[in-house]
Amino acid sequence: TGLQVEVNSQATPFEHRSYGEELALCQRYYTLIAEGTSKPIAVAMNYTSTNMYSTIHLPTDMRASPTIEVTSGTNYYQFIRNIGADNIDDFFLQMTSNRIVEINNTSDISGTSGHAGFIRTNNAASKFALKAEL
Repeated sequence: TGLQVEVNSQATPFEHRSYGEELALCQRYYTLIAEGTSKPIAVAMNYTSTNMYSTIHLPTDMRASPTIEVTSGTNYYQFIRNIGADNIDDFFLQMTSNRIVEINNTSDISGTSGHAGFIRTNNAASKFALKAEL
Protein backbone atom coordinates (compact mmCIF):
# COMPACT_ATOMS: atom_id res chain seq x y z
CA THR A 1 0.00 0.00 0.00
CA GLY A 2 3.00 2.30 0.36
CA LEU A 3 1.95 3.42 3.83
CA GLN A 4 4.26 3.45 6.83
CA VAL A 5 2.94 4.50 10.24
CA GLU A 6 5.30 5.52 13.03
CA VAL A 7 4.91 6.67 16.61
CA ASN A 8 7.24 9.65 16.66
CA SER A 9 7.38 13.25 15.55
CA GLN A 10 10.39 12.50 13.34
CA ALA A 11 9.83 10.41 10.19
CA THR A 12 12.39 7.75 9.28
CA PRO A 13 13.20 6.54 5.77
CA PHE A 14 10.53 4.30 4.23
CA GLU A 15 11.22 0.63 4.92
CA HIS A 16 11.20 -1.52 1.78
CA ARG A 17 11.07 -5.31 2.21
CA SER A 18 11.29 -7.87 -0.57
CA TYR A 19 8.51 -10.38 -1.10
CA GLY A 20 10.80 -13.11 0.30
CA GLU A 21 11.53 -11.14 3.47
CA GLU A 22 7.85 -10.41 4.05
CA LEU A 23 6.89 -14.06 3.41
CA ALA A 24 9.52 -15.33 5.89
CA LEU A 25 8.21 -12.90 8.52
CA CYS A 26 4.68 -14.20 7.98
CA GLN A 27 5.80 -17.84 8.05
CA ARG A 28 7.17 -17.28 11.55
CA TYR A 29 3.51 -17.32 12.64
CA TYR A 30 1.75 -19.57 10.10
CA THR A 31 2.91 -22.08 7.46
CA LEU A 32 0.44 -23.76 5.13
CA ILE A 33 1.84 -27.17 4.16
CA ALA A 34 -1.00 -28.47 1.94
CA GLU A 35 -4.59 -27.66 1.05
CA GLY A 36 -7.01 -29.32 -1.39
CA THR A 37 -7.01 -32.74 -3.07
CA SER A 38 -3.86 -34.80 -3.83
CA LYS A 39 -1.34 -32.34 -2.36
CA PRO A 40 1.89 -33.73 -0.87
CA ILE A 41 2.55 -33.24 2.84
CA ALA A 42 5.61 -35.32 3.77
CA VAL A 43 7.56 -38.55 3.47
CA ALA A 44 6.71 -41.02 6.24
CA MET A 45 7.36 -44.55 7.46
CA ASN A 46 5.67 -47.30 9.38
CA TYR A 47 7.48 -47.35 12.73
CA THR A 48 5.35 -50.36 13.66
CA SER A 49 2.53 -52.03 11.75
CA THR A 50 0.03 -49.57 13.29
CA ASN A 51 2.18 -46.48 13.87
CA MET A 52 3.25 -44.02 11.15
CA TYR A 53 5.79 -41.24 11.76
CA SER A 54 6.99 -38.33 9.66
CA THR A 55 9.07 -35.20 10.07
CA ILE A 56 8.39 -31.90 8.37
CA HIS A 57 11.13 -29.31 7.96
CA LEU A 58 9.72 -25.80 8.00
CA PRO A 59 10.78 -23.09 5.52
CA THR A 60 11.83 -20.69 8.30
CA ASP A 61 12.16 -20.65 12.08
CA MET A 62 8.76 -20.12 13.64
CA ARG A 63 8.50 -17.70 16.58
CA ALA A 64 7.78 -20.64 18.93
CA SER A 65 7.15 -24.38 18.75
CA PRO A 66 4.11 -24.62 16.48
CA THR A 67 0.77 -26.30 16.95
CA ILE A 68 -0.94 -28.22 14.19
CA GLU A 69 -3.99 -27.01 12.27
CA VAL A 70 -5.62 -29.90 10.44
CA THR A 71 -9.03 -30.07 8.84
CA SER A 72 -10.14 -33.49 10.05
CA GLY A 73 -12.67 -35.76 8.47
CA THR A 74 -13.16 -39.31 7.28
CA ASN A 75 -10.45 -40.22 4.77
CA TYR A 76 -9.18 -36.63 4.40
CA TYR A 77 -5.56 -37.84 4.08
CA GLN A 78 -3.66 -40.87 2.79
CA PHE A 79 -0.43 -42.64 3.65
CA ILE A 80 0.64 -44.31 0.40
CA ARG A 81 3.29 -47.03 0.60
CA ASN A 82 4.32 -50.34 -0.90
CA ILE A 83 1.47 -50.61 -3.42
CA GLY A 84 -1.08 -49.81 -0.74
CA ALA A 85 -2.69 -46.88 1.02
CA ASP A 86 -4.14 -46.16 4.44
CA ASN A 87 -6.81 -43.50 4.72
CA ILE A 88 -6.08 -41.15 7.61
CA ASP A 89 -8.57 -38.99 9.48
CA ASP A 90 -6.21 -36.97 11.71
CA PHE A 91 -2.59 -36.35 12.75
CA PHE A 92 -0.90 -35.68 16.06
CA LEU A 93 2.22 -33.68 16.84
CA GLN A 94 4.74 -35.96 18.49
CA MET A 95 7.60 -33.48 18.97
CA THR A 96 8.18 -29.92 17.83
CA SER A 97 10.86 -27.29 17.61
CA ASN A 98 10.87 -23.91 15.90
CA ARG A 99 12.18 -25.45 12.65
CA ILE A 100 10.96 -29.07 12.51
CA VAL A 101 7.91 -31.04 13.61
CA GLU A 102 7.28 -34.76 13.97
CA ILE A 103 3.77 -36.03 13.28
CA ASN A 104 2.24 -39.44 13.74
CA ASN A 105 -0.93 -41.45 13.45
CA THR A 106 -1.63 -44.57 15.49
CA SER A 107 -5.31 -45.14 14.76
CA ASP A 108 -5.61 -45.44 10.97
CA ILE A 109 -2.42 -47.28 9.97
CA SER A 110 -2.16 -50.91 8.94
CA GLY A 111 1.12 -51.72 7.22
CA THR A 112 4.50 -53.34 7.57
CA SER A 113 7.08 -52.00 10.00
CA GLY A 114 9.91 -50.25 8.16
CA HIS A 115 8.00 -49.54 4.96
CA ALA A 116 8.23 -45.95 3.75
CA GLY A 117 5.75 -43.92 1.78
CA PHE A 118 4.31 -40.46 1.54
CA ILE A 119 1.41 -38.55 3.04
CA ARG A 120 -0.93 -36.50 0.89
CA THR A 121 -4.32 -34.86 1.08
CA ASN A 122 -7.32 -36.85 -0.12
CA ASN A 123 -10.23 -34.39 -0.01
CA ALA A 124 -10.94 -30.92 -1.40
CA ALA A 125 -11.55 -29.70 2.17
CA SER A 126 -8.19 -31.05 3.47
CA LYS A 127 -5.90 -28.51 5.07
CA PHE A 128 -2.63 -29.10 6.91
CA ALA A 129 -0.85 -26.13 8.47
CA LEU A 130 1.35 -25.20 11.42
CA LYS A 131 0.91 -22.07 13.52
CA ALA A 132 2.79 -20.22 16.24
CA GLU A 133 0.48 -17.29 16.79
CA LEU A 134 0.75 -14.77 19.59
